[in-house]
Amino acid sequence: MILISTGILASFILLYKLFPLLRLFVIFPLSKYYVVDLKNYGEWAVVTGGNSGIGKSYALQLAQRGMNVLIVGRNLDTLKETKKEIQDNYRVQCEYIQIDFTETGNIYTKLKQQLEDRNVGILVISAGISGNTPCYFLEETHENVIAIIQLHIRAVVNMVDLVIRSMLAKQSGAVVIVSSASSKYPESLMSVYSSCKAFSDRFGRAISWEFSKDDVHVQSLVPYYVSTNMIKSVEKYLGPLRYFTVSSNELSKSAVNTIGIDNYTTGHWKQELLSVLLSFVPNFLRTSIAKNIAKTMRFKRVKKLLG
Repeated sequence: MILISTGILASFILLYKLFPLLRLFVIFPLSKYYVVDLKNYGEWAVVTGGNSGIGKSYALQLAQRGMNVLIVGRNLDTLKETKKEIQDNYRVQCEYIQIDFTETGNIYTKLKQQLEDRNVGILVISAGISGNTPCYFLEETHENVIAIIQLHIRAVVNMVDLVIRSMLAKQSGAVVIVSSASSKYPESLMSVYSSCKAFSDRFGRAISWEFSKDDVHVQSLVPYYVSTNMIKSVEKYLGPLRYFTVSSNELSKSAVNTIGIDNYTTGHWKQELLSVLLSFVPNFLRTSIAKNIAKTMRFKRVKKLLG
């Protein structure tokens, strides 16, 4: 009887932990009643970091769904390339603003002027920098530390501040803050990065409750491993975790369907399943695994720098 009771209890716990995955990535996609027309939020989507990585993938997905896109980034060449790609493939408007969020001056006045006459329905905050991560704190440059703080804390708060009042006034809008699964725990060898991501996650989830009554949805996106050149170079060292890695296109294609439905998600069923599985792993073991992966990534980076 004890074994049977334990088995039943374990099954209920597993089902409870799997429910968010089933709800977001199985039940809702199969139900036409939960299909969100993103254009109902407004005509324009603003994507910071929209010229590369996850931000660019989001910009493409939002354009595919019929939204005009304003991409914000630092590199003028990739901004122009992304604009051309969107306009060549989708019948929407695309504009860009070249801004370096790592600057300490008042860079938001220019953005405010650009946003005043637009019906901004969705804001995706994806601009980011990892610096030399993974590395020991004292190995990181002062410039990178300041840049990480500027992008993942100051820029997040200021971008929300720029759009949230107009969204509240029309009682419609959505904000996606691209955080990271590294925000869930104190991460050695990525102390500044993971701590700043923890701020953006907590901030997003806190204001999500504040604005939900006005039909303004704020979502914190916390993906695990997303394919980058660094991840690909150490993929064989990830062990079974490599099977949960997704590309930025796979992530955004899945995550964009969760806008307005959930305020906290990894964005993809593979990553959600990984989150469930890791919840059964004791913290000391999970921390040990994360440290070993970070040390391997650091070793590969240093070896590459040294030639």
